[in-house]
Amino acid sequence: MPCSRTLLSTVLQDKVLREKAEDELHETAESRGEESHNLTSWIEMEDDKVPKLTDSCYIWSFLRASKFNQDAARQRLRNYWYSRRKAIMQVMNGIDPASPNILSILRGPHAVYVPLPGYDKDGRKVILARWDQLDVSGAAYSFADWFRAITLVFDAMCFLDERVMVNGITFLMDAKGVAMKHLMFFGFNNCRKQFEVMQNGYPIRIKQVHYINNNRIIAFFLGIVKSVVSTKLASRIQLHGYQYDSVFDYIDKSSLPNEYIADSYSGERAGTSQEIMERFIRENILEPKRLEFLRRLYNCNSFHEDSDTGSSEDDFSDAVIEDSDHLYEDANTEGDFEPSDINERHISPNSTVTEE
Repeated sequence: MPCSRTLLSTVLQDKVLREKAEDELHETAESRGEESHNLTSWIEMEDDKVPKLTDSCYIWSFLRASKFNQDAARQRLRNYWYSRRKAIMQVMNGIDPASPNILSILRGPHAVYVPLPGYDKDGRKVILARWDQLDVSGAAYSFADWFRAITLVFDAMCFLDERVMVNGITFLMDAKGVAMKHLMFFGFNNCRKQFEVMQNGYPIRIKQVHYINNNRIIAFFLGIVKSVVSTKLASRIQLHGYQYDSVFDYIDKSSLPNEYIADSYSGERAGTSQEIMERFIRENILEPKRLEFLRRLYNCNSFHEDSDTGSSEDDFSDAVIEDSDHLYEDANTEGDFEPSDINERHISPNSTVTEE
């Protein structure tokens, strides 16, 4: 059953969002209809590169991430499903989004990625990352299990939230307590593969990245990041250090968890991180229509028989170190990301965030 159109009505009804989609993404009623039809027809004709998934929410997410460039959308789809077959995202195959194991990682006081309620002044969804909450010991979960959980959060936004599709997302990265053990938990190859997929195979538009409480470990981490991200994305990273009042120029205090707001603050509050995360899970993952789509996304089994859709821990470990440079051949798009320029780049504290 296709994804309900009621999940995709925002652009059609919201004038501001509709005008922004037309201005930035070249999306009009005509292009939406024509390019959606063309991409759907192409998917139905492909035999082993991509599964026969043609929900509107899925089709539009890739078209918008590629600014309605048909060739770029097709390449992004190929890259996405290559990653699901042979690279870092293969661990998503066959998972149940309602699995207690996955939800337990997202819930509770130790949730790392927390999508904040509402949207910022530019209509973007803000995702708070609290690295000090990550269990780097491996006792609570493996990296693969943790990766499944956080990818589910991104998928719920990228495929099912039209404001995210059009306006993009902002990251607020709290690096408090980050040490080398955090990077060892991720693994350097995991980091590299994740950023490569985000840039070239994922229907996501990262508009801003704000680091607070950043230290020398973060500087080292960004050295890894800048070897794979585009110049455009690198220019959107802003470091605020330990005195980060400037971050409130971009992110409203009222959307932050109580743990980030002083007791003297008298404005509207969003609740604790745990309460915010519980609402997100209930409204964006467990809502029946959304859950039904996510389940089908993770259970697309229409690959060619030799596609290698395994998702064991051993497969995962092998895949993230696989040389998959060919994955991004001809991925030159007119979208929000450009082919990575791997020249030396510099990210300075309080650097200007570059917008389109």
